Amino acid sequence: MVMEMAAPVAVLFLDKGNAELTRNITSYLSLAVINYSHLVAPHVDCVIRSLAKGIPHHTIITWLSSSHPQRSLQ
Repeated sequence: MVMEMAAPVAVLFLDKGNAELTRNITSYLSLAVINYSHLVAPHVDCVIRSLAKGIPHHTIITWLSSSHPQRSLQ
């Protein structure tokens, strides 16, 4: 229940320009995609934009490449 409410809100903060906040949110989302990828999936475009800005996270990149193979991070 908490994850269902928190994940969509967390994604909104990825594009705010604060590197530390983005890094923390990315870490949170990397944990969320392990068991709740369906909650993050609708926000994949925002996640990709964040990764393209240079805040990569291995777990999210792995999730994106396996669940959205047609998308490119380039």
